[in-house]
Amino acid sequence: MNKVSIRDFYEECAILFDYDGNEIGLIQSSVQLTHVRLQIKAMSAEGYYLIWNNQQIHISSNGEIYNWPEGLFDIEREMQSLIDNMIDE
Repeated sequence: MNKVSIRDFYEECAILFDYDGNEIGLIQSSVQLTHVRLQIKAMSAEGYYLIWNNQQIHISSNGEIYNWPEGLFDIEREMQSLIDNMIDE
């Protein structure tokens, strides 16, 4: 019988900035980013953005990231896609 293993995954962090360009802090996971996006949407806040991999990534007032760069907190989504494809086979 095969056994499963637990593996650590590390993703590159992103830095969150407010509408005045002030650094708010480090985003270290997709859960943290989702929580920030929920807050932005709840407040209809404008001007927030991330710096990740030397890219400026805007978060809209409805919490969306319209130009989601490949590699930005996407490990979980990629794994879920693999699971979905395995189920469909």
